[in-house]
Amino acid sequence: MQISFPISSDMWMTSNQRMHWGEKARRTARVRELGEQVGRSEINRQHLTRPVFNQCAVTAVISYPTKRRADPANTSPTLKALIDGLTKAGYWEDDDSTHVISVTYMRGGETRIKGRYQVTLNITPIYKEQ
Repeated sequence: MQISFPISSDMWMTSNQRMHWGEKARRTARVRELGEQVGRSEINRQHLTRPVFNQCAVTAVISYPTKRRADPANTSPTLKALIDGLTKAGYWEDDDSTHVISVTYMRGGETRIKGRYQVTLNITPIYKEQ
């Protein structure tokens, strides 16, 4: 399953940013809400049952406005908030290591829109042998 989230620069968070705790909390809440809204919409659109995944691996493809150098793993605060939103939407029971087995970061193409990022999550189910 693939889900994309457009994220504006006023919601964007990286590990390198040094922002006031209140601003970080505000952005985290907005990104988490985005994750939940888009997640619920996708569940309804595809008529999926909850939880959607028992166990899965997540690959995050991070697209930046330009081709400048970037470190996709630094987007972990943004990605964590999106995953929390998907948890609330019912994609998995919890985002702990027994349900979300791995998270991988990759660089995507450019959005070519100033101040606009995009996070595309490729969620792959993992099936345990019975």
